[in-house]
Amino acid sequence: MPSGDTPFSGREHPRSPQLGPYVPLSFDLGEVYQFDWSHETVLIDGVTTAIKVDHARLSYSRKPFVRACPREPQEMVFDAHDKAFAFFGGPVHAVSTTT
Repeated sequence: MPSGDTPFSGREHPRSPQLGPYVPLSFDLGEVYQFDWSHETVLIDGVTTAIKVDHARLSYSRKPFVRACPREPQEMVFDAHDKAFAFFGGPVHAVSTTT
């Protein structure tokens, strides 16, 4: 890692290196997308059901992709990324996640 870069941002502040690391608010096309999921309770055909919802957002355009699933196995996570890549038109260089 180049001197001054941090594992958190991977970049230095563009105007003043004395300010240290920062979180960029703009991204290059295909650079990164954010991924997370949530647990929701919905009513389906009159039955209260717990579902898992994938949330992906392309950082460049802020375009969202949301998909509901009945369960949360590891395969669901892999499939969620695959479907998000297809929706966004291809894979990105990095994925940011809080999960």
